[in-house]
Amino acid sequence: MDENFGYLTVRTLIADAVPIEGARVRIIGTDDNNKGVIYSVLTDRDGITERLRLPAPPSSLALLPSPDEVPYYRYDVEVTREGFYPRKFSSVNVY
Repeated sequence: MDENFGYLTVRTLIADAVPIEGARVRIIGTDDNNKGVIYSVLTDRDGITERLRLPAPPSSLALLPSPDEVPYYRYDVEVTREGFYPRKFSSVNVY
């Protein structure tokens, strides 16, 4: 696999206003090219994760789209915290 990366930061909020500190965020690669990529991090007091560096296709694929190659890798994002319903976001694209 080439050394190409994209970045993802997750922000957790209640009612789009109050940060959720200490939420567990799991990032799981779902494509053949990123299977096995798993991150598990906690949100900070502002409800934000650290900036995660994730494998991604070369940026040139996004600039010159091709029907043969997808310009992103997909990841599932799972967010959990005691006292809250768990959330899962499937097929988050990282370029």
